[in-house]
Amino acid sequence: LGLTGTAQAADENVMVVFDGSNSMWGQIDGTAKIEIARGVMENLLGDWTEDRKVGLMAYGHRQRGDCSDIETLVAPGADTRAAILDRINAITPTGKTPLTDAIEQAATELSYTDTPATVVLISDGLESCERDPCALADTLESRGVAFTAHVVGFGLGADQDSGSLSCIAERTGGQYIQAANADELGRALGAISTAVAAAPEPEPVPEPEPELPAVT
Repeated sequence: LGLTGTAQAADENVMVVFDGSNSMWGQIDGTAKIEIARGVMENLLGDWTEDRKVGLMAYGHRQRGDCSDIETLVAPGADTRAAILDRINAITPTGKTPLTDAIEQAATELSYTDTPATVVLISDGLESCERDPCALADTLESRGVAFTAHVVGFGLGADQDSGSLSCIAERTGGQYIQAANADELGRALGAISTAVAAAPEPEPVPEPEPELPAVT
């Protein structure tokens, strides 16, 4: 029998992956991107957090030039909304953008091969640690039970090809949204919140056909 929406949601784990790279100090309309993001994160963390295990991971927030600078700040669990907001408020953008490794670590921490898992990536730049996020997305989609990645590209430079970000969402059935300013980021996170809340139920497993008695 297929799971009900509530039961499926309770089994689904979500990791928010937040960009703590140095470029988040860049300004839009006189305000640093990190400050803008902090101000609208509540738009993402809606009612869906009440019946899912939700965690927070950040990258580039501790050391310059370190592609291994990825840290789980809030382990996926119940009632983590306030803790996630607190930890995001304490992030100091510092280093590089190892977003592919971060997504992979998030998926692994969510036990994506055994459990429905969703990653929400918020990034203001492209991969800077020589990995192919599109190839990883293919791997996660093929190996996962019900793996989905939603991606928000925030304040990307006009010369940046966003294809390597959008493919992460497109290849895993998620949403990709670009946001250029505070209002657009707020709306983007609201749209992703709605998408996470409306996660589809897995396909029901068909009942085996009853064996017919042998005809003598």
